[in-house]
Amino acid sequence: RMLQMKIEMLESNYLALRQVYDEKGLLLHDMKNYMYTFRDILNRGDMAEALEYIEEILGELGKSGSMIQTHHTMLDLILSRKLQEAQEAGIPVRCEYDDMSGLGLTTMELCALFANLLDNAIEANKRCPEETERRLDVECRRRERMLIITVQNRMTAKAAGKGIGILERTEKGKLGHGYGMKSIRKVVNSYGGSIEAGIRGDLFHIKVLLSGF
Repeated sequence: RMLQMKIEMLESNYLALRQVYDEKGLLLHDMKNYMYTFRDILNRGDMAEALEYIEEILGELGKSGSMIQTHHTMLDLILSRKLQEAQEAGIPVRCEYDDMSGLGLTTMELCALFANLLDNAIEANKRCPEETERRLDVECRRRERMLIITVQNRMTAKAAGKGIGILERTEKGKLGHGYGMKSIRKVVNSYGGSIEAGIRGDLFHIKVLLSGF
């Protein structure tokens, strides 16, 4: 039953991610026509209409979120979907990445790593008081034969006081950080990697290193 649940969740997430990717691709495809129209407005000298048109385009771009282009289709889908979830929850996002083409991770491994890391970070931000300045920083780097994933997020003072051990716990009967970290560790161990985590004030950061790429 657990395997079937994982398969159904993966299929559902893939369809949702594919929809986001297609919507962004369509918007970028239409950008050429937007620019032609904008040029025509400027040629007429109507600056008020030009400014209004630009605001309309920026509004549409804002709705669609940022377009992730790591040159790895599945990773692009996962990052785009999760970072859009963060932005919709009012969490400012910074995402930096290297070229991930040829990355030798399976779809299940990518989901286990990135989806769990980002789900945990988004959840931690959501639990912060409304007056707290939320934050989510993500970096994906390749150094020689190493893949380095770094995630940093805000957390409540109560959670920070509990220390790193909070990642190992889960509420009774519910899937939580404990299960997510087990999935992450399973992938990390299979690639001879390591996990480093720490807390500075109300900021939690975790770094995952995988070798053999």
